[in-house]
Amino acid sequence: MINIPEETFQAHCAQQLEKLARDLDQTELSISEIARDTRMKWDTVNRAMTCRPIRFDSAERLRLYVATLKETRNK
Repeated sequence: MINIPEETFQAHCAQQLEKLARDLDQTELSISEIARDTRMKWDTVNRAMTCRPIRFDSAERLRLYVATLKETRNK
């Protein structure tokens, strides 16, 4: 059995939150624009952009949004 120390797990979570916040920031869109485009609450997007925990499905929606936006902008 593999044992992952709590410190390792917490560090991983923090890195993922920071990456999502960085990706959202790089869109150069406002919290309101992202919230409107993703049909999410402003507060949820704000939490993601400030490295605070959000629900898994919300994080995945934002990751998909960022990936789609990058793809669209690269065309």
